[in-house]
Parts: sequence; C-alpha cells; structure tokens
Amino acid sequence: MTVGYRWTCKLCGASNAPAEACSKCNCPAEVTADEIDLARSAGSFEAVIHKRENARRARAEWFAQPLWQKTVDVAAFALFIVGLALGKFAGPIVYNVLRIALALAGGVLIWITHGTLFERK
Repeated sequence: MTVGYRWTCKLCGASNAPAEACSKCNCPAEVTADEIDLARSAGSFEAVIHKRENARRARAEWFAQPLWQKTVDVAAFALFIVGLALGKFAGPIVYNVLRIALALAGGVLIWITHGTLFERK
C-alpha cells in the first residue's frame, strides 16, 4: 500500500518520497518489527518476501480445502486443546483418562486430515 507522505525506511534509513517501497533497498513502507529483524539477519528483504508468500499460500490452501475438512480441523484442534487444558486441572484418574482420550482424538483427527490417509489434489 502506497503511503501518501515522505517516510524513512525502517531497514536502511533512507528517506523516501510517497511510495510503496524504499527506493534504496526495496523494503515495503509498511513492515513489522519481526520482518525488519528477519531482513537484517538475512541481509536483504528477500527472506521477508518469501515468508509473506508462504503465509499467503498456506492461508489460500487452507481456504481451498473442502468444508468438511476445515470443520474437522477446527474440531480436532479444539479437542486437542481441551484435552491438554484438562491436564492442568485433572484430579481424579477419570479426568486424566478423559484428558488423554481427548488429546489423542484431536491428534488422530489432525493426522487423518493432514496425513497420508487422504491425498490432496
């Protein structure tokens, strides 16, 4: 997104006219602190661009899944988290068995939907 004012690059410190990216290092005008740290450690902004593209692709792949698989994903993750959370409050052995069963059920469902049992097209 193009900013409508002069700005200073957070990566290289260059002064820029209103633009989408730095004229010196091609760093976007809008960048997070984590992205700046990653760019500095990598030596260029290419690592950040790669990370953004991977995140965008992962999000698009998740939304491209059929509805049943997204529903199973959310339910399995909830089961897994509830199973882990019960461990914090588990007193009697019944709660420990329930905790283990829920965590295993969630983990197995996640494995089934993302493992080798179903091939993605």
